[in-house]
Amino acid sequence: ATVGAGDRLDPSWKMTKGTDGTPNESVYDVLVRMRQLLSITETQYFGEIVIFISPDSDCLSILQAAAVGADLRRHREFAFRAGEARMLEAGVILRDDSPTSIPCPRPPACV
Repeated sequence: ATVGAGDRLDPSWKMTKGTDGTPNESVYDVLVRMRQLLSITETQYFGEIVIFISPDSDCLSILQAAAVGADLRRHREFAFRAGEARMLEAGVILRDDSPTSIPCPRPPACV
């Protein structure tokens, strides 16, 4: 419950090191690791169907949240049940890419 609460507060939050000195990862750390995995996998297995198996849901839920553009603090909403399989599909984030213009009262002084 502590990790979930920390994740919901801030994706850069990390739990303190374990008693054996093992560092813990933030949501951002996990996302970096998953992006690296995807990059390597895409390079080595381009055009192939790939299945990722994870020991817990966090890696996959963080990746799913990032793929659809969700706030990473909400990644647990994308949690996987034990044995669940899903297609990873990127979402479409609508944004306005049209050029913006700023009026200039005294051209060329505004350039």
